[in-house]
Amino acid sequence: MEVDQASLQHKTMQICFYNFNELFQALLHLKIMRTYIDGVLRYGIPPKFYMGILKPAKGQDKKIMDKMLRIFAEEHL
Repeated sequence: MEVDQASLQHKTMQICFYNFNELFQALLHLKIMRTYIDGVLRYGIPPKFYMGILKPAKGQDKKIMDKMLRIFAEEHL
């Protein structure tokens, strides 16, 4: 029974791992599509925006936002 339980647990973990990967990938695709559509609706065609993921170190949020504003901000906006 213990061997059967271990085998079933292993199979269950593999199924969970596979399904989590698929769902996570689908979620990222939806978020990217949403970002693209929002960018086109906000800034028009051709799209003129950047997409990226940042994970700042603790306490670096303000510094990163200030630097991004200096780099990407447009004078008329």
